[in-house]
Amino acid sequence: MPAPRILTAYNNAIKDIGVVENYRNKSKSLQPQFQGFVAEILMLRLFGILEKAVNDISCRVACGSAYINGIVPTPTVTAVSLDDAITKFKTYNRPRAIIFLQFTNVSNTNDAIKEVIPATEPLRKNLSHYGNQ
Repeated sequence: MPAPRILTAYNNAIKDIGVVENYRNKSKSLQPQFQGFVAEILMLRLFGILEKAVNDISCRVACGSAYINGIVPTPTVTAVSLDDAITKFKTYNRPRAIIFLQFTNVSNTNDAIKEVIPATEPLRKNLSHYGNQ
């Protein structure tokens, strides 16, 4: 079975962002006192999309899926499926399994994937480079 494609995770994120953009456009017709409230909800939704995309892309890199630019990752250990990637993130080379993986910031993401995806991988480099933004 071929490895799951990173492009699929990217396209899913873009589709979800499009839904948020539609809500933003519709919220322009609301009264000003409600626009801020809607904007905060939309920002939370965007954060959720980003968190899911990082999780999905990390799992696909752990499966050895080529990046969109064609570069093939070299995980420390290759997962056979997305579920196996999550299991490996939680247990591989760890004295105690992680119960809940977190992809909410660069530090948490690196802690979750560091045993499976080496720091030399473009995913890890980009997370560190763009994480502050």
